Amino acid sequence: MARTRPKRRDVTLQDVAGAAGVSSASVSRVLRGSGYVSPEVEARVLRAVADTGYRPPKSPDHTDSDLIAVVVNDLGSGLLVDVIRGAERTATASELLTVVCTTSYSAEREIEILSMLANRQDIGAVIVVGGVRPTAEYARRMVDVERLLTNRGGVLVFAGRPPIDESVPQLVVEYENEGGAYSATSHLISRGHRRIALLPGMPGMTTGEQRLSGYRKAMAAAGVEIDEQLIVWSAGQDRAGGNGAVRELLARGHDFTAVFAGNDEMAAGALTVLRGAGLRVPDDVSLVGYDDSPLAVALSPSLTSVHLPHEELGTEAVRLATRRPGRGSGFERVVLGTHLVVRDSVAQL
Repeated sequence: MARTRPKRRDVTLQDVAGAAGVSSASVSRVLRGSGYVSPEVEARVLRAVADTGYRPPKSPDHTDSDLIAVVVNDLGSGLLVDVIRGAERTATASELLTVVCTTSYSAEREIEILSMLANRQDIGAVIVVGGVRPTAEYARRMVDVERLLTNRGGVLVFAGRPPIDESVPQLVVEYENEGGAYSATSHLISRGHRRIALLPGMPGMTTGEQRLSGYRKAMAAAGVEIDEQLIVWSAGQDRAGGNGAVRELLARGHDFTAVFAGNDEMAAGALTVLRGAGLRVPDDVSLVGYDDSPLAVALSPSLTSVHLPHEELGTEAVRLATRRPGRGSGFERVVLGTHLVVRDSVAQL
């Protein structure tokens, strides 16, 4: 006589509490995103949820979600608005709605927002946009959030940043950041520049690290020695960041003939300080930006810059999210190309 396999018991809130070594009330607060719990307790709960495969119960009136959350660093950037626009247009075409959250460039804030979104039954997909300053703890907690979202049938997409852990199934759409920086640096070298200063942005940001890598590879390929004193990190990714970085660069007293800024906003800040120091662009110092934003055309001289397809990034992120591959389907990555737009800010030596 065939034996009947016992039905597997659903994981309960109490199971999660036991696995995390906390109270059921603490688990409930973490999953609802309301009430205070310490970061340590939150991390333990998220880990226990991921390990046990717990799925929060659906409400009686629950239907498949038609909401996509887009998480960005800052709404002050017109380029991030372009990404959101691309995501929203593509979502709307599929009869989906988008909501937007901001992190103010805080990895801790990003994790808090993602934890709340992962536990909301009305959010079907979460798209995280832009660079981040990752730590080992951040990466571990992000993996927990991804598993929690996946366990309840949701989707997490990384847009404009590299994957956190390629051993975990992830959906990623990003720019060829390293290639863009390689192209910009090579262009300056082809115009006779060897003393090229680089302003990568905030230290530890994934986008800045990729652009630094492209710069180093282009310099090495051309046999140009790098003066590490010409690489200056900044406190921000905006004009003030570029302003402060060039002030630091000038204070170091090392000669340079060109500046490659991590984005167009930083290039604009750099331009202001260079002019204030009596240096003309491009006659005395050449200048290159990154993003090819409307600002690049508005500056005088117009700025040579690496073009990024921002709206396409949002579009592709939503397309990845709405394909909804099955759980455990593996790693999927889309890389969008970049190219250099040559204008009037680089001189021939």
